[in-house]
Amino acid sequence: MRAGCGASVRSGTDLFGVSFASCDLRGVSFEGKLLERAVFDGADLTAATVSGTKAGYASFAAADAPTLKGVRAMLVGANFKGANLKRSDFSGSELTDVSFEAARLHEHRPRSAHESVWAACP
Repeated sequence: MRAGCGASVRSGTDLFGVSFASCDLRGVSFEGKLLERAVFDGADLTAATVSGTKAGYASFAAADAPTLKGVRAMLVGANFKGANLKRSDFSGSELTDVSFEAARLHEHRPRSAHESVWAACP
């Protein structure tokens, strides 16, 4: 993981097609930025914000983004294949044609033996 890849993200920056693959972007805010076709493959986006962005066809494949905040983001055609999104928030976002193939979308809580027994009963 490359550290500090998001250090150059400033207000008004257009990030169309920029690659942040394998970057450490924990806590970085991309709020309101143009992220069309940006690449975040394998990046650590823990507690990062993409709220209000236009990130159509952006790629977040295999990204570690357990608390990514993407409220009211335009994510048409985005790719989250294999990403960790277990507590992420995409409230009010446009998610048309988005791929969540093999993505972790919620925290997995193993069932207790008691719950497993009752779940098997008709």
